[in-house]
Parts: sequence; C-alpha cells; structure tokens
Amino acid sequence: MDEHIEKHLNRVIASGDAILFVGAGFSREARDTSGRELPAGVALGKEIWKIAFPVEPYDRQASLQDIFSAAKRTNIQELKRLLEQRLRTAPRTLPEFYKRYFHVAWSGVYTINIDNVLELSSSAAGRPYTPVSGLSNRTPIAQVHTITHLNGMLSDFPNVTFTADDFGARTARTDGHYAALASRLPQSPVIYIGTELDESPLWHHIAARGRKAEGRELRPRSYLVSPSLGLAKKAALKEHNVYHIPMTARDFSEKYLPQLPSQNLVDLRSDAPSPWTHVSEARLVPVEDPANFLLGREPQWGDIVDGYAIERSFEHELATSLSAPELRVAVVTGTVGSGKSTTLRRLALFLDGEGQKVLWLERSGQDSLNDMARKALAAKADYVFIDEAERFAGRINTLILAILGKSIDSPRIVVATPSTHRSDLDLAEIGVAPEEQRDFVMPHLANEDIDNLLDALHRARRLGVLVGRPLEEQRRAFRNKSQRQLLVALLEATSGQRFEEMIKIECEALTGPAAYAYASCAIATTYGYPLSRSDFLSAIGGGQGALQQLDALERQRLIFRDTKGRYATRHSLIAARVVSHYRTTGQLSEPFAGITFTMAAKQAPGNKATPERRLLTDLINHDKLRKTLEDRSDIRKVFSEIEDLLEQDAHYWLQRGSFELESGDIRLAENFLGQARALSEGDFMIDTEWSYLRLRQAINDDDPIRAGEHGGEALNILFEIIDKSGHRTPNTYAVLLQEGAEWLLQSALSETERRTLMSRIRDSMLDGRAKHPGNMRLKSAAQSFERLYLLQAVNRSDSAPSV
Repeated sequence: MDEHIEKHLNRVIASGDAILFVGAGFSREARDTSGRELPAGVALGKEIWKIAFPVEPYDRQASLQDIFSAAKRTNIQELKRLLEQRLRTAPRTLPEFYKRYFHVAWSGVYTINIDNVLELSSSAAGRPYTPVSGLSNRTPIAQVHTITHLNGMLSDFPNVTFTADDFGARTARTDGHYAALASRLPQSPVIYIGTELDESPLWHHIAARGRKAEGRELRPRSYLVSPSLGLAKKAALKEHNVYHIPMTARDFSEKYLPQLPSQNLVDLRSDAPSPWTHVSEARLVPVEDPANFLLGREPQWGDIVDGYAIERSFEHELATSLSAPELRVAVVTGTVGSGKSTTLRRLALFLDGEGQKVLWLERSGQDSLNDMARKALAAKADYVFIDEAERFAGRINTLILAILGKSIDSPRIVVATPSTHRSDLDLAEIGVAPEEQRDFVMPHLANEDIDNLLDALHRARRLGVLVGRPLEEQRRAFRNKSQRQLLVALLEATSGQRFEEMIKIECEALTGPAAYAYASCAIATTYGYPLSRSDFLSAIGGGQGALQQLDALERQRLIFRDTKGRYATRHSLIAARVVSHYRTTGQLSEPFAGITFTMAAKQAPGNKATPERRLLTDLINHDKLRKTLEDRSDIRKVFSEIEDLLEQDAHYWLQRGSFELESGDIRLAENFLGQARALSEGDFMIDTEWSYLRLRQAINDDDPIRAGEHGGEALNILFEIIDKSGHRTPNTYAVLLQEGAEWLLQSALSETERRTLMSRIRDSMLDGRAKHPGNMRLKSAAQSFERLYLLQAVNRSDSAPSV
C-alpha cells in the first residue's frame, strides 16, 4: 500500500472521526452458539435451500435473495429458527481479534448484518454499544455508542431487509436511517469492512458523495477492507474517494488497530458540556483570519486579545463601575449590531486580568436554568457574563434570581440584551434594589472610536472604498453614519453602500443552490446555532456540488467558520436581514424545511440535552414558526415532512397541535394534542396546552352542557398541575388567569360557583406571582385578572340590595 495512504489511514482511525461500516464479510470468522462458523453467501444459501426446496438438489444459479424469499413463503417459522440458530453468536465463541475494533473510538457504527457480532465485540472490549434497528426504531440515532443495523436485526424477522423486493421498497421511499447515514458520508471518513457496497440504498448514498471535481479533492478519503474486489468496482469507488485495502477483518485489526494507543477510548459525543466557560481559558483560543472581524463577523475572544476589535472610549468607565461594592447586576443594552458582544468580552477579559474569576455563559448551553445557576455558584465565580439574554425572554429573571440567591457571596452578573428586550428584565421584581443595579446604553461612535477603527482597517488592509482618501474624508464617512449600529457603520463606510441595499445585492447575486445554502446558514444563525459541515451538507442535499457551494460562500466571506469549524453568517443582524429577504422573495420555506429535517434526523429517543435538540425545539416552536414562515401552508409542510422522524416525539405533536389551535383548526388541534398526551402522560406542558384547548372549546361552544364539561375538565387539570408542579410552569398560571377567567364569566355556573372558582383562581395567581416573580407573561396575566376580579367585586357590590 502507498505509504502516504497508510499514514492517512492510521491518522483517521486514531482521530476517532471515522465511521465503521461492516458487511457480511466482517462476521466470516465468528461462530454460532454451537461453535460452527457463521454462514454467509453461498453457505447460507445452501442451508436456507433445504427449507425452501427440501427434496430438490441445490441450484448453484439461484441467488441468496431468491432462496430467502422462497423459504419465507414455504416455511417461515423454520426459517426463523435457522437464522436464530446460525446467526446468533455467544461471547465464548467470539475470536479475540473482534474486540480490537472497539479499542478505539468511532464517530458512528453501522452494519447491514442482522447478526449480533458487533454488539458482542463491543461488550468484550469493555465498551458495550446499544444496538438500534433501522426498521423497528424509526428515529435515526446520530450518536456514538450505538450500532445501527440498517437492514434490521434478528428480532425484526420477518421484516428484515434481505430480498431484492425489500431493497427496492427501501430505495423507493425516504428512509430515515439511510438518510441519516448519507448526511454524514460526504464529510466523514468511513472504514467499510466485509462489504462490496452492493446494497442499492447504500450505493445510492455513496454516489451522493459526488464525483471528483476539478482541482482539490474536498471529500474525506474513505477505505473499503475486503480480501478482493473487481477492477470495475475499484474504479467506481475511487471516483467517490474510497480506496480498497485487500485484507480480511482479522488482518486489518492485526495490522492497524494494535498500533493505536490503547487508552484512546474517548467518548466523542459525551454529555453536553458545562454551559460556562472560564474566561482565563477562553483568552487562549486563537482566531483564524482576524481581519474578517472588520467585515462583520461575530466577535471571538481572539479578536479582543490580539485582533482588530478596538477598545471603545466609554469602556474604561464601564469597567470601573463594575467594581462598585454595591453592584449586583449590570445591564448593557443597545441595538443589534451595536457592539455589545465585543464590549462584554473586553470587560470579561479586563476583569480576568485583574485577578477576578470570570465565567461566560455559552450560547450552546443545554442545562436547565437551575443547573446553570448551580454550576456558576459551585465554581465560586466573582462575575458571570450573560450575552444575548433575549434568548431566555422572560425567563432571564429566573436565571438571575437563581444565581443571586440570598448569599452575599453570590457572583455579580453582567447581562447584555437588545434595547427592544430590556423590558424582559424586571430586576426590582426579583429583589434587586435600585442602588444594586446599573444600566448602560451603547453610545454612538465617538471621534476617538472612529480614529481607532480607521487605524484597525488600515492595519488589516480592509479600508475598502476608503483606500487612498484623505484622513478627514475617511473620518467623515464614519461620522455620517455614527448614529447607526457599529456593524452597519463599519460596512457602509467601507463599501459605499447602504446596509440594506448591500444585503439585497448579496442575496440577489446568489441563485439556485447557492441561495438555498446561504438561506440555510442564515436561518441557523438567527437561532444561534452554527452549522457543522455535516449539518450543512445534509440540509442542502450533500454531494460534491454542496461542498463547492459551501466553499464558495466561505471564499466570498458571506459565511465564516468558528474555532470549532462550524459555519455561520457574519453576524446575527446580517442573518436576520438575509432571512427577511428570502422570506419576501418566497425562497425561505425550502431551506427552513431542510434545516428542520436535518435536525429531526439527528434526534435520539429521550435525549433532550443536545444543541441539535434545542435547535429543533426552536425551529418547530409554533410561535416562532408563525413569525418566520408566516404562510400556514408552508408551516404545515414543515411539520408534515418530519412526521415520520418524530412520530414518537410528544413535543412535536404538542407544537403541531398548538399551531393548529392558534390557526383555528380545533379538530386537528384536538387530534394532535391528544397524541402528545398519549405519548407523554402527565407532562405538565402538554396538559396545560390541552386545558387551553378545552377552554377555547368551552368559550366558543353554544351548548352550555358541553361547554361546562370542557371548562370544568380544563380547570381541574390546571389546578392539579399547579398543586404538583406550579414551581416549574408559570405558563399554567397564565392560562388559568386568562382563558380560565374568561370562560368563567360566560359560563352557565351559578353565581356562588363562579365566585368560589374566581376566588380560587386569585389564590393561584398570588401563589404564581410568589413562585415566579420575574415572569413577564404571568405578571401581565395577573394584572389583567386583578382588574377583572376587582370589577366583578364592584359589580356584586352595586347589585347587592340596600338595607
């Protein structure tokens, strides 16, 4: 083998980035429970032949698939017994070399076999993997420590994929597991062992890698391990950057796997990391191509440490004020793109340099609010920084309150949020005294800021249309725009175009797949989720063409990669304008559906704590969907396209039902929310929405008996949720105060019953305000209910007989 290829193969396996994919040849040396070699190919065909044609001599021209089909028709129970006996192995009969395959980490393990050799191999290596059937489990598993049996498992019989008809059926439809694998093939190295890749659905996705384009090879090199391979197949695979290694599974393990460090047993996709980053460590992370910050890229730590992010004239005063002894919470506000994130990072670095222990809340944090607070307190930080607080909406008060607690040793909190979201923070409501809080508004560019910006642009060679102009003219270009966002002023001054027009021109210059790709990246950026290469290629269709689109957008500096290699548009403000443009032109719904499908395909049952899950949750949130896509038919299409992937996901049905409820289709809403309740019995969020549905039905029902039944059911559920889980769900109180009170006022209940229930609702309101003092929706609902309650009291007083 070529020395360069051998070194690359060793590197790929050692990195833990490769996918292991095995076929029948992998199991050739395994033995069944009685000690006989596992049959494959002709050997298996001969054994099954005796079931299909017990009195006929074996026909060498018959294919294994045809023999299997005949046996299923002739004696399915005997065929099942044979497969269980001959394709199931035991630990005592497993050759030693198999466990070497799990002395290293794989980013994924897939097989077309229905035997249990891989599972036993992983257990023998002390790293048991969970088997997942590509047939019985309809949600593709996109995580390590699972073995995906694409064609099913022994326990799936007779529904395993085995015959030509079976393969044809899977080729003719969208297959979630094959699609999930296909989304990873263009961007992951794959080690194929014991298969010639003849399976129709799989070869379809191998071809999706695309053929080699002119110039540099962009696809990761993969390898096929098989004792022999025809010249034609070798040539075909090489076109897809797959190289043949003429070895058996045993030979391969002995030559390559023992050379790897035995301690390389890392978990590539471990539990979600702590949401907090120590600023002392963040400052060490370098930034690639720092000059791109001046073209509108989101700030990174390296931009402030040794890049081109300038120090603003007001920041020294702001930093000094953060050390005031009475300070507990500082809030920095400004328009999107005004430089808040850059300023916050500089403040955090300054405090870290002063010897303070400073934590930064990462955007990708997956913990609950209470866990976030608990970890911050456990770290004994002096300061915690929370950028983009708008992502929490009204819940930001809950997080701040949990961090502050009642201890005098709690860390000081610095928060940044757009001016339009300042009302989300009600610090007085959660007990922060006026003297304990500071508000800072991002100012316009000062003359000193403009000179520093011009100097940075000059050093980075990014002056654009300002190159060669007199200094005063350059200053004037910025002063004329100093009242706009820093990002906008920077881009307009160096391009000579208005920001809105510049975004429009950029979008209109892209057509077809390029526009689709740019829109996809912008959508993800608006949700605060940078796309991995795998995500990107899956969302836009994969293949060599997709890779070229990705590289082209990066070369045009329309998208950038962060330090982890993930893609995003230059800035969230730019992403929002790009999304708005494609919404206006009717080009948004397809890329939105592509991103949503990609995230749905990566979901693992029961696993909520991943960035992908959080993004999917945001994407299918019915309120956000209505704002993003607007058109109801487009929203329904998004839900429909991921139904197969999420049919067992209660949250999916909750959001779909909530959308139909808001859209006025009560019949569909009742069906979908009913499915959500059946899948997740006792879920307080689902039960709260079900109660909201029942109250809307009661309010709009002309039949007083049926309305009373629906209204009574809803109130009973809401009161029960409040009794059991009121501390976790402010939304339940809000529904009770708004819809519950509205129905009571028009119900056929007696005055005494109505008064009793209104009093009970008021007690719940007081309980909710005490448990959720910072929740803005609950606060608004409570104020409305209080006015209604007082009005009812006045009306009762006016109607009371005089003495």
